Order: sequence, then C-alpha cells, then structure tokens
Amino acid sequence: MQYPCESCAIGKIRQKNILQGNHPRPQQKQRPDLTNKTEPRNIGDKWYMDGMSIRKPNGWKGMFPARNNFYGLIEHKTGFGICGWYSPKIDFLDEFAQEINKLKKLNHSFKVIRGNGAGENKRFLNLLNGPKWKMGITAEFTPRFTPRQNRIENPFYVVSMRARAMLAAANIPDKHKQKVFPMAVRFAWEARGCEIIDINGVSAMRCEHLLGKRPKWLKFAQAFGVAGTFKSCGEHPAKYAERGTTGMFIGYAKDRPGDTMVMVDPKNSYQAFY
Repeated sequence: MQYPCESCAIGKIRQKNILQGNHPRPQQKQRPDLTNKTEPRNIGDKWYMDGMSIRKPNGWKGMFPARNNFYGLIEHKTGFGICGWYSPKIDFLDEFAQEINKLKKLNHSFKVIRGNGAGENKRFLNLLNGPKWKMGITAEFTPRFTPRQNRIENPFYVVSMRARAMLAAANIPDKHKQKVFPMAVRFAWEARGCEIIDINGVSAMRCEHLLGKRPKWLKFAQAFGVAGTFKSCGEHPAKYAERGTTGMFIGYAKDRPGDTMVMVDPKNSYQAFY
C-alpha cells in the first residue's frame, strides 16, 4: 500500500466535492454515493437543507444587500423546494416552518431532513419537532466540510452560476452586482423548478412533481433584467410629479396573481415595486 505525502493528504482532506447531478462522469461511477444510505421511496420523504451567504469585501463602499444570507430546503427526488434571503440567518425559522406545514398538507411525509450540524439547523429541527408544530421529523446531521453528503449543494452551485450569467446578460455594472445578485439567485431558483425531469417514468417539471401544479407566472415569463415601466407615484401625487418610472424586471411577486411582476429602480438603490 502506497501512502501519500503529507501535502497530498492535506490537499485531499481540504477538498469539498459536491455531487455531479443525477448523471456522474464515468470516473466517478465507482465511488460510493454517501447520500443513498437511506434512499427514500416516495417524493417528499427526504429533504436537504443548508445556507450560503455573500460577504462585503474589505473596504467596500458601494451598495450591499441587507439580506445577504440565503437558505434553502430541497426534496430528494425532485431537487426542488423553498428558499429565501434573510438578514440574520435565524430569520428563516418561522417562515420555513409555515412552508413545510403547507407542503405536509400535500401528503409529503417529511420523514427525514438532512443538513450540517450548524446551530441554526439544530434550532430549526427543534422548532419543527417542538410543541408548536409537533412534526416528528428525523434529523440527519452531516460532519463539517462534507458537502458531498448534502444534495442541496449542487443546486446552490447551479443557481449561483446562472445568476452570474443573468447579471452579465442584463449589463449590470460591477459596482451594483452585489445588490442585484440575491434577486438573480431567487429568479434562477424559481426558473430551475420549471426544468423537466423524469421520475419513475413520468416526465414533468420539478415543481409539478413536488407541488402538483405549475407556477402562475409561467404564462407571463420574461427574461431577467428586461426594461419596463411601472407606477411609482403615491396615492396623492403632486400635479407636476412623474406618474411612471422606467425600471428593471427581477421576478414575480409571491402569493399574488401570475402577472404581478417585481420591478426595481436602478436610480433609487434598486428599490422594489410591484
């Protein structure tokens, strides 16, 4: 048996490999899949959670989003779920608990939720299994620095790449990209839910497999960053005040009709208007 040198051993232990989607490359087929120890039978049995954040560079004086912590929860078979941006990390707790309660009404069992052993993850599982929600979910906590054991790492990587591409296509200036990046990630996450995948011989969108329906905004889909006009005046504007403003499209409003678009004003710190 050949033992690696110290530098090789340290380099290998520092690797943070993530899953290569549903179709691994040939050289990876012989590697054991650490996520399949408890392969779920039905959609909604097993879920994965994790978060990521964007940090302000040293000496940065430009615009920076107040909500810079992203948190997501995806289902094992569909690879889709819920997400959101928050100011402190723990702000996702109550909102995600309510969303999980809605998903359980769609006959998703939520037998297992897997994530790393971060404090907010443990606090979240305690909330779900506590006296308020009483969901009885089994927690699976992975060791530190082992993203290969969590399927949500690949969607994080994918939506981040697509968000950067959308910022480039929308001609967002470099000094404004950190402000617009969370909007692009959210849009990429929702658009990823419209990818068609095959589960047990049934081809449908990820969101259809999970939620049983397509999003309302799909009929009114637009490209991220297109220009448009929106009403920006109040209820009683001055006679000389402008009634409309040219802005940029960033997505669709949650829990509203499908044609309700969210626009931002680049001249006003990218403030959102509906």
